[in-house]
Amino acid sequence: PRYSPHRLAEDIWRMRDIGVKGIFADDGPLWPTVGPSYYVVAKLWWDPDRDVDELIEEFHTTLFGPAAAPMARYWDRHEQLWLKKRPGKWFEGLGNMTTLASMFSGADLAYLDQQFVEAHELAGADEVIQQRIRFFERGWEFAEHYIREHHLLGQLQSAKAPQAAAEL
Repeated sequence: PRYSPHRLAEDIWRMRDIGVKGIFADDGPLWPTVGPSYYVVAKLWWDPDRDVDELIEEFHTTLFGPAAAPMARYWDRHEQLWLKKRPGKWFEGLGNMTTLASMFSGADLAYLDQQFVEAHELAGADEVIQQRIRFFERGWEFAEHYIREHHLLGQLQSAKAPQAAAEL
């Protein structure tokens, strides 16, 4: 997941301030892994004077109702991870998938997974909200499998004894 709505908002505000009148943007259908970023950017392109935090809150409350808080925490953690300081020359060192996967600790993965558990509980019997949560959860599961694989491969490569590697 590449999630940084506050950075995107800063770019849009900078464009506004230097007089940009239009923009062409192209992206793949990545809703499950960038989530509210698309919403925030679309709203800011129409009105760059909007407050990014209000837009993020609007996204969560409109889409997830009673489950808005854990879903907001889920995306907040992604933004914290994405904005970590890292060495690197191209896009702050995030030029490949292994670097991206390294940003996530086991504790981060557990925290992110827990937000979906709480969101499902809070959504209760509302099937529409449950489906919306599952949509983002499935996108996360795909990314999380890659991240977990990356961590496991690192452990296997550093295992000194064959038995230790077999146990992993």
